Amino acid sequence: LALSYVFIVNLITFIILGFYLRYSSLGQENNEKYHVNPWWAAIFLSQAAFTNAGFVIYAPGLPIFANSYLVLILLSTVSLLGYTLYPVAIKIIVFLLYHTFKWIAIKFKKYPRLKAPHKKFKNHFYLPFSYLVTHP
Repeated sequence: LALSYVFIVNLITFIILGFYLRYSSLGQENNEKYHVNPWWAAIFLSQAAFTNAGFVIYAPGLPIFANSYLVLILLSTVSLLGYTLYPVAIKIIVFLLYHTFKWIAIKFKKYPRLKAPHKKFKNHFYLPFSYLVTHP
C-alpha cells in the first residue's frame, strides 16, 4: 500500500509536469534556455517535491515558474502529500478501502476482520501514528 501510494503520487505529478514543461510556452522557453529535457525535469521535480528535498534542476530555481500557478500548486501539494501528510493519507486510503469492500467481506466471510489488531500484534504497531492506520 505504501509503495503504491508513493508510485501513484509521483506518476501523476510526473505526467502533469511533463506535459506542462513539454507543451507550454514557459516550459519550452526555459528548457531551451537552460538546455533541460522536459521529461527529465518532470521526474526530478516530482521526486524532489515528494521528498521535500528542495532541489531544482533549473539554474535560477523555481522563481522562473512564479507566474505558473499550475506548477506552484502542484509542487506544493505533492510536497504536502509526500512525507508530511503520509500517515494521514494512508489512514484515509485504508478507511476508504475498508468501507468500499466491506460488503465483500460480509457477503463471503472470507476475510475476517480483527477487532483490535494493535492488541493482537503488539510488536508490529509500536509507532504512535500506527494507531491511525489500525483503527478504521
